[in-house]
Amino acid sequence: MAVIGRMLGMLVLIGLVVVGQAVAAPVLADEFEPDRYGPGATRGWVRVPEVVGMDEAQARHTLSQAGLQARAHREVVPRRECAGQKAGLVIRQSPHSGENQRRGGWVEITLCPDRHRDRRVIMPDLHGLALVQARALLGGLGIKSRLERRPACPSPELAGKVVGQSLDPGAQVKPGVVVVLRYCPSPDPGLGVPVP
Repeated sequence: MAVIGRMLGMLVLIGLVVVGQAVAAPVLADEFEPDRYGPGATRGWVRVPEVVGMDEAQARHTLSQAGLQARAHREVVPRRECAGQKAGLVIRQSPHSGENQRRGGWVEITLCPDRHRDRRVIMPDLHGLALVQARALLGGLGIKSRLERRPACPSPELAGKVVGQSLDPGAQVKPGVVVVLRYCPSPDPGLGVPVP
């Protein structure tokens, strides 16, 4: 009888320890599920979009729209990974699509290496992007930018955003080229007048 009592006591103790661990276990970063923890828990987190198979400019634009930044690698990759792919296409990304990343965080993208010395990039469409996003996107492509302030903004929603660019979207350009970004001035919240 004493043996049975001790065994029951140990089973109850083990059950309490297991239940206690299940309740008190912290949520690890790689186990974070925003849908499970509600909208308040997702503040500052975004879901990483799929960019594998896109060209570099398109991938950077997609990540920028999601609130993320891209860091491109043109490393030597096994030939089979780029078989049938054109140079400059994204063949890997980390974190993978569907994973969660902090807003403004980096997504590492691996590109098929360039096969030609005369490398060109495709000019992205920057209309409607915030100046910071547009300049980061261009900088990642190796394109330089110069700002040109418009005297008036056609719409208050466009304040601080790109409303025009000197090179057409989709144009193939060499890295190092300068594009002029036309933007609407942001009003100064204190004075109500545009800031230069």
